[in-house]
Amino acid sequence: MTIPVMMLRTNGNGTNGSAANGSGTVGSANAPQDYCGYHFRIARQRLGLSQVALARQLHIDQSAVSRLERGMLPNPSWHLIQEICVVLNLEPHAMIGDAIDNPSTALQPIAQLRGRVAMHFLYVGYHERLPELLGYCLRDLQSVRPTLTALSLTLFTSDKGVRHCYAVYGQGEIQTGERRAVATRPVCALMASWRENQVMCRQTREELPVQGEETALAIDHPLSEGMLGFDLREEELADTESARFWVAEMAEPFVEGMRLVNDRSEIRRQQSELTEVG
Repeated sequence: MTIPVMMLRTNGNGTNGSAANGSGTVGSANAPQDYCGYHFRIARQRLGLSQVALARQLHIDQSAVSRLERGMLPNPSWHLIQEICVVLNLEPHAMIGDAIDNPSTALQPIAQLRGRVAMHFLYVGYHERLPELLGYCLRDLQSVRPTLTALSLTLFTSDKGVRHCYAVYGQGEIQTGERRAVATRPVCALMASWRENQVMCRQTREELPVQGEETALAIDHPLSEGMLGFDLREEELADTESARFWVAEMAEPFVEGMRLVNDRSEIRRQQSELTEVG
């Protein structure tokens, strides 16, 4: 199945429901000093917006959008950051570059995302719906980490062999699917890391039939059933420790979610046995 990447609706004058200020102000004394400009560029391109189109919605010059995306706009106002994030479906607090060192900006998007992942497990947390679940999670995680290109689950505890479930972004939509894996070198390396309970980092993900858009960093985090994979763009190579930190934070709700999935499978099995006996 495919999950379209949603774009916010606009009102009649071309701006979203939370419109940018009419004055076109781009700076203020209360501005964040460090922000991730390339996140804005990636998110804008993902939605198919030009710099000119984005500038029109925000009532600012195209040159200001260009400088913002290159990290060269000094002291952008917090209001402007918020308005851009509304248009681009991003979490404003996550766009601050020093979020890891500043809990006041880091905790809000991480807590929100954990809640969203938990909600998806609550509603679609079943073994047969894992690819669909990964698709919904990928769409939400991209609101904080637009460099994220794919999510995957490689499960080693299935009684039918190794199972790959994946959600991959490409060409404006998220494609989900699954397949049974063979013992290739990447799969064996993943299994070895899983058995040793170690995080695995590499520059590509060869075991999936569909590759993430411009994936340059693949990080796999061990779960009790297998490995949870996050594929990221090349911008993350500048600070891989930050990427690993974020992956570790976001893996926690998947740990609890997979317990729910397994509990539901066990309940189904017991109900089936009772039905047969009856």
